[in-house]
Amino acid sequence: MSLSVSLWRPHQALRILYLSFNQDFGCVAMGTDVGLRVYNCDPFRLIYDREMSGAVGIVEMIYRSNLLAVVGGYGNKSYPTTKLVMFDTYMAAAIAEIPFLTDIKAVKLRRDRLLVATESAVYLYEMDQYELLAKFDTEPNIRGIAALSPEVNNPVLAVPTPQAGLVRVRNLQLSTEVIVTAHESRLSYIGLNHDGSRLATASEKGTVIRVFDTKQSSGGIKPIREFRRGTQFCDIYSLCFSHNSHFLCVASSTATIHVFHVEGGDAEGGARAEASYTKNRTSKLSFLSGIIDYVGSEWSFAWYKCPMDLPYIAAFGPDGRSIVVLLGSGKFLRLAFNPTDGGLMALREEFEEV
Repeated sequence: MSLSVSLWRPHQALRILYLSFNQDFGCVAMGTDVGLRVYNCDPFRLIYDREMSGAVGIVEMIYRSNLLAVVGGYGNKSYPTTKLVMFDTYMAAAIAEIPFLTDIKAVKLRRDRLLVATESAVYLYEMDQYELLAKFDTEPNIRGIAALSPEVNNPVLAVPTPQAGLVRVRNLQLSTEVIVTAHESRLSYIGLNHDGSRLATASEKGTVIRVFDTKQSSGGIKPIREFRRGTQFCDIYSLCFSHNSHFLCVASSTATIHVFHVEGGDAEGGARAEASYTKNRTSKLSFLSGIIDYVGSEWSFAWYKCPMDLPYIAAFGPDGRSIVVLLGSGKFLRLAFNPTDGGLMALREEFEEV
């Protein structure tokens, strides 16, 4: 469930190459052109800073442990882009290395499992001896699309299949697997909630976000929600479920953060919400949804406009009433989110770190 984005800002004194939240969104790891940093989110402060003999293109955390997964950036001879290094911050040394034949595109972690995505496959390892458990062939995956739920008792992974638009969802504890037909075009992002029961997907168009129940049988899984992010094609930077899975936060290259209501909460009058109940905005012409798909769409429940010129990632704060945003410039934003009324989110805090 960790969120990440690769980026490069040519005019910064310290170039940020990578940003990622840890599994509970309480910390942020940053890869730069000289090493890596780790920040605490609440309060926002630097808690670890280390030079790494050159650029760091990927850095991922396991909650707040001393173990980091590190992949170097281009030009770093000690940490090449084809080698995963498990780095112990207490020992200030690498404790394990896993080489690959091609560039590593993404890394996802949980306490007992490790996912590594290359452009043509995703590899699953156990975290003790780093033994390879499985390999999944994928469609061309330059974005490193993959997801791994952090829940201890329900380990779930989601990866693209060789066929565009399809997602393989495997429960690692039950050894069950389903194939989800998510989109007609190539995927651009997938995300799982904490316990792996919900899958969010976006295609390379970035206009529609779909949410699936991963516990459904393999007899044709249908989306339980379909959200309209907008009409303009865009890149999706992150998809993040809230801690209770009631909301989904979407960050995209249009620079607008959208929060959608997925499920849960109470309907008006105090009655428990039905599956069809939504807090999202809908068109006044929604009665035509059977004829015209667009007017039947659900639009965001809450939103905020970010600076236009850089990638960013966004996640829910631990209180459930805030959104934490990390911009590619090194700026940290905390937004006020109202889970009852939604609407335009207000800027609560802002820090300029780089």
